[in-house]
Amino acid sequence: METDAELNRRGRPDDGWLAPHHVDVLLEHGHVREVERLAEEGDFYCACAIAARHAEQGRHEDALALLTPFAD
Repeated sequence: METDAELNRRGRPDDGWLAPHHVDVLLEHGHVREVERLAEEGDFYCACAIAARHAEQGRHEDALALLTPFAD
């Protein structure tokens, strides 16, 4: 039997980030605030998804602010 920690690790393949398809599912089911929280905590794929939403809304500075830490 796998532990919660092992299942969590499998769902977070890159430096502990959620897999992109998991982010998409969360957003599709209305969990935008959770994805935003994870983005602010440093989850790359969450940050990309929220930055894309910001850019679609014309919030380009907010989008850049989310992605800048990953470029440093």
